[in-house]
Order: sequence, then structure tokens, then C-alpha cells
Amino acid sequence: MIGNKIDAMVLNGKIDEVFELLDEETEDLQEKWEKIALKAKLLDSQGEYDKSLAYSDQLITYGELNGDKFIETIGKITKSITYWRIGKTKSARNILQEGQLFEGVKHPNFPYWFTLGHNLMGNIALGYGEYDIALDFYNSAFDLSKTIDNPRHAGSSLNNIAEVYKMKGSLDTAHKYYLEALKYCEKTDTQLTGVILNNLGEITRLLGKNNEAQSYFMHSLEIKTKYGDKISIAETLLRLLIWAIENKNPDKIDEFYNQLAELTKTSKLDRLYIKLKIADGLINKNSTRIIDLAKAQEIFTDLSEDSSISLEETIFSLLNLCDLLIFELKTYEQEELFLEIHKILNRLYKIGQDQALFNLIIEVLFLKAKVAFLEGITDHAFLLLDQALIYSQEKNIQHITEKITKHHEEITQEFNKWITLFNQQSSLQSKIEKLKVEEYLSDLINIYRSI
Repeated sequence: MIGNKIDAMVLNGKIDEVFELLDEETEDLQEKWEKIALKAKLLDSQGEYDKSLAYSDQLITYGELNGDKFIETIGKITKSITYWRIGKTKSARNILQEGQLFEGVKHPNFPYWFTLGHNLMGNIALGYGEYDIALDFYNSAFDLSKTIDNPRHAGSSLNNIAEVYKMKGSLDTAHKYYLEALKYCEKTDTQLTGVILNNLGEITRLLGKNNEAQSYFMHSLEIKTKYGDKISIAETLLRLLIWAIENKNPDKIDEFYNQLAELTKTSKLDRLYIKLKIADGLINKNSTRIIDLAKAQEIFTDLSEDSSISLEETIFSLLNLCDLLIFELKTYEQEELFLEIHKILNRLYKIGQDQALFNLIIEVLFLKAKVAFLEGITDHAFLLLDQALIYSQEKNIQHITEKITKHHEEITQEFNKWITLFNQQSSLQSKIEKLKVEEYLSDLINIYRSI
């Protein structure tokens, strides 16, 4: 199966050889169009989104004109993958759901593409906060991947299952699935191994095992440097930089930043410059100098307004900008800052609505409630808390429901104390600390830098 052969070459970093193989002429029409599909998939992974979409459209048009359901379907799968990658989640889901896409397709290589499609459907459901649906798709992809002897798809499906449990807050279970995913590729140093090791570093960091996290990140970097693409290398360098910042290790901060800067110089890829800019923002944000904090605000403002960055990077930038404004509010108590904070929260809420990202919608409602309490608008704050709680219950997002319920109960039980606090001329600093706004934002930033 050509897909398995291509996957094996990609996993071992033979990107140039893969493109050469895909460019080879063939008399077999099915093989010709499947090569175009694999090229679209590879270009997507390299960040060449416009080229990838152009090839996908070729496939869809050919399939529709010639009544070839297989070619049409894989064209729609590759197009959906790219749409999902660039943040057009609704468009990706609409394509995969239209006309019972996977039904009635018969082709020896279809199971390969079917597993890709189901993993993607799982990714989309995960983004919507539909955890049970995501797990169904990932388990289906995993079961099928074993029947076609594709360790990449099997490892990828297990890695995705781990992602679901991480998002649900079940970190130990996520850790178990990441380790299981690693078994599918640990005997050969491959790109997928680097990705899973990176995720293991992130999950152990979240579990508070900093030394173990660094070890996983370093191993990931070693493998990616040998086999991975530059974007993937940059992602691990950024994780190591965050680790160094959190551990207040200036030598390591400089080391990883310089490696990222050097990597960026070797390529014209815009996505590398974005990673470097995020690194600049994080370093400045964690400085004690006011001038550096102002620079961090400028960087994250620029990033949040950059239409070329990914949806996750936009959300991450807006959350960091909000965090900086809360710190400024706490330090200088300038109430006009509330206007800027509301603009950011409204924008995050709109992103959540536009992309049907239910987790984000609920978390932003919760954050809006905290800000309303800061402003002393208690009735509106409780209304927002109730909205967040109802929505989380409707979407069955248990760990968020538990968090909001706990917070709601704490405030309700101490309501008179809260009223006294906010009716008095208490400082905004004491209110921010009482509401644990910064801790909450820190948790949110943690989540969205892990996606």
C-alpha cells in the first residue's frame, strides 16, 4: 500500500525522497490520484496550506466529474485536514459530514484514508468538547489501523485518545495512553516518536514532574532534529523554553531561545517566525521590568491581530494579553483597563461561538463572571456563572462543571462577606487575589499552550 510506504518514509525524515516518489509518473489512474492526495497531505504537514488545498480541490473535482467516490472522498478528507489545521473547524466538519461521506466506498486503500478521516473527526469533536464522540472516532481509527498493519495510524490514534483524557483533566490516564502510543514507534527513531515524546513531556510537566518532563522534551528534540520537520522542532524548543522559564533557569532560557532563533534563520517559513515571536512574548512577560512587560503586551497584541497565525496561537496570545492587563490592573488600579479586558474576553467568546469551541465558551463565561465581580456587578456575575454552569452541564463537560460548581458554592456560602468586600473601598489587588483571577488565567494558558 503506497500510503504505508509514504508514512514509513515520512516517519524517518525522508521528506525530499517522498516528494520525488510522489512526482514519479504512473499509468495507473488510481495510483496517480492517490499520489496527489498523499502530496496534499504532506504539503499540509509542511505548512504549505494553499498548495495542499489546490491539490485537494483537484481530487474532489476529478472524483465528482468521473463518478469516482474513492478519489472524491480522499480529496475531501485532505481538504478537511487542512481546514482543521488553519482553524476552519466548521468547514472541516461540514465536509466530512456531508452526504454520508464514508458510506459506499470500496477500494483496497480506503481503510488507510478511513482511519485518517476518523482521527480527524475525533480531533474536531475534541475541539468542540464532545469527548465521548471523540473517543468513539479515535477507538474506531485505532481498531482499523491494526487490521491494515499501520503503526503510525495506531500510534497516532492512541496519542489522540490520550489528548482526550488530558482535556478531561484525567492526567494519569492520558499519561498511560501516551506511553502505549510510544510502544508503536519506540524501536525506530521517527517523527511520530518525537511528537509523542513531546506530549509525554507536556503531560509530566502538568503532573508536576519537571525533571522527567525535561528529559522527555530533550529526547523529543534529539529525535525531531534527526527526523522531524522544522516546525515540529520549533514546537519542542518552545516547550523547553517554557520549562526553563517556569524553572527560572536563565542559562537554559538563553540556550533554547538561541536554538529557536537559529532555526528560524535557516528557513523562510512564517510559522517559525511566529514561534519565535511567541518565545519573545513569553520571555518579556516573565520579566520583572516594566519595560519588558510593556514589550510583552505589544508582542501579544500584534500576534492576536495577525491573521496568518493558527487559531490556537490566537487564543493563546489573547489569554496572555488578558493576563498582562489583569496584572496591570492589579498594579496600577486604573479602572479604564476593564474596557480593554472586556474587548479581549468578547473576542475570545466570539471565537468560541464562531468555531463552536464549547470549552472555550464556558471558560470565557467563567472568566467574564470573575471580571464582573471585580467591577462589583454581582447580579451580572452570578448570571454569567449560571450560564457557564448550565452550558457545561448541557455539553457534559464534567471537569469544567465541577470547577464552576465549586466556585459558585464558595461564593454563595460567603455571599455576605463578598458583598462587604466589594461595597468597601477595597483595593483591586485584594479583589483580584480573593477571586484568584491570575491563577485561573494561568490554568487556561496552560491548557491552550498544551493543545
